[in-house]
Amino acid sequence: MIRCASLYTCEIDNHEVALEQIQKQLSYKIELLENTMGIVMCHNEFILSGTLEYLSDNLPFDIIGTTTASAATNEIASDMMLTIFVMTSNDVRFVPSITKDIDQGEIGSLLSESLESVGLENNNPPGLVLCFPPYSQKYTSDIYADIWGKFMPGVPIFGSIAIDDSMDFTACKTIFRGETHSRCMPFILCYGNINPRFLIATMPLENAVMYKGEVTCSNDNIVHELDNIPTRDYLKNLGFPTESESIAAGVFLFTPFLISQKNRKDYDGSPVVRGVFGFTSDGAGIFSGSVDECSTFSMINISTDSVLSSTMEKLDAISQIKDANGVFMVSCIARRMIMMHDPLKELSAATDKLKDIPFMMSHSGGEICPTSCKGNFWVNRYHSYSLVALIL
Repeated sequence: MIRCASLYTCEIDNHEVALEQIQKQLSYKIELLENTMGIVMCHNEFILSGTLEYLSDNLPFDIIGTTTASAATNEIASDMMLTIFVMTSNDVRFVPSITKDIDQGEIGSLLSESLESVGLENNNPPGLVLCFPPYSQKYTSDIYADIWGKFMPGVPIFGSIAIDDSMDFTACKTIFRGETHSRCMPFILCYGNINPRFLIATMPLENAVMYKGEVTCSNDNIVHELDNIPTRDYLKNLGFPTESESIAAGVFLFTPFLISQKNRKDYDGSPVVRGVFGFTSDGAGIFSGSVDECSTFSMINISTDSVLSSTMEKLDAISQIKDANGVFMVSCIARRMIMMHDPLKELSAATDKLKDIPFMMSHSGGEICPTSCKGNFWVNRYHSYSLVALIL
């Protein structure tokens, strides 16, 4: 069994005060057992000030995670905050590791090397993997879920891609034992008595338009044709602005596509959401994740109300789980952008709703979470525009 607690500090500059606040919460919230690990999510200012490194050096457990735009715990939701989700257990082991720079090699080889360095137990796969990939323009984010599936078939993978609150996401960092990286992927292998459960809040299906089209030509996240029409022409015919080759994020954040990747070997009927954020010079659409040829799609109407209603539905479900010891949630940065008039509203809803279950929630540059389980075999997916939750 894993027991959990959520800790936080808003103190950026005074290292000693920040540590005192974290230690005080730790003393009354949870008793540390034989094995302990902390997931950290923080604003980049905590790195620049040295507070993150100081906390890492002085806490009695490792902290691993990423930067984020904003976060929430049971007590507070804030933009400028450092949060730590503590997991402690006598019968679960936490094995942390990190890859080398994924822009300097083939990601599969780098992950294999990192797994070998911690003595991966081939005959005893972990019961859960927590991964924290870097934000990268070299790879589409689906590769993280896919590559973990090759090394850990059937093992549930849950993770969050690094993000920050800048317009160009140049301050994104992953965090491993207090050190920060721009292109390395930290992860935690969890072995033992684990009962993970997962919930996904995405755009309500009733918000999708009735018409379904087909992706007739694509390559990874570059979609050349929809219904045999060049993507830019297709969207232009529907009245969307398509003049610029590099569309500002805000234009298409509100017109995502619901994609059914029915030709995947592990397709389980669960659609994923992808959005267009630009075009190539020849008019192909640049999507927020991979879109397979022959996938069907519908466009979705998005609004602040639809984001919040989908969140509240899952928060209600979590609050009914009697044996939940802790909840770790990440919400796509696009959901925050959709709610720009009140960017903390989704996180504040969690703080208001979950009073008795320790939780941490933060924004994410992309979410990795299983969509289904058959027997003991989990199907893992990369998500966009979604809130995903791990219940322990």
